[in-house]
Amino acid sequence: IIGGPDYTIDLTGSSVTVDYEIGPKLFDFGISNLAQKLTKTICLKNKSDISLSYVTKIPKCCSISSIVVEPNEGTVEAGKIQQLTLTVIPGYPTFLKDSFIIQIGKIVDEEFTVQVEGIFPQIETTLPKENTEVVERDLLLAKLKELSTTPTFMNTIQLMSMTNFSKITKFNGISLSQFQIDFGKLVLGQTKSFEYSMKNVSPLPISFEIDVRSIESTGFQIEPH
Repeated sequence: IIGGPDYTIDLTGSSVTVDYEIGPKLFDFGISNLAQKLTKTICLKNKSDISLSYVTKIPKCCSISSIVVEPNEGTVEAGKIQQLTLTVIPGYPTFLKDSFIIQIGKIVDEEFTVQVEGIFPQIETTLPKENTEVVERDLLLAKLKELSTTPTFMNTIQLMSMTNFSKITKFNGISLSQFQIDFGKLVLGQTKSFEYSMKNVSPLPISFEIDVRSIESTGFQIEPH
């Protein structure tokens, strides 16, 4: 008090240790289709006597096309457990590895690592191939990286995960290989066939469908399709 006496005030208090458990820290999704949506769970357990806040920080420039943590921020009450869902879409046919941060209580940064080997369905066929020098994996990787900065990138990834051609009215995907079958000269009424085989060369099971709409009413048939 200005002009008055001095007063002594005793202050008492205690600090609380920020105590928690969070994990796992490493997410290895192994080999996966590049268009597949992969999910894992992160467990945050608050062992403190006070509530803890958290916020997820994911770098903008990741090699993996999509990394999402939900809920990406929030508060965990004392003694409670919060389950976070990690969702990943590889997006590229190569080995991918990235890290992100979950900040606990605005003080501690916990780092998490995500890795996955992105692949795409591949078949080997006895059909005569035109572009024999092309390596499909390298071509697809280059095209996807080219599209990665465009708004249509995720639409392309979703298209690659479709399994029903009847839902597609116009092909907007990526053509990797071209084949040509020459039947030579045919006499009117003559029928000629070409037999071919297909082999799955991917490390995972695949399904495929041959879209024959473009050859309807042309005299050409593909069986089975």
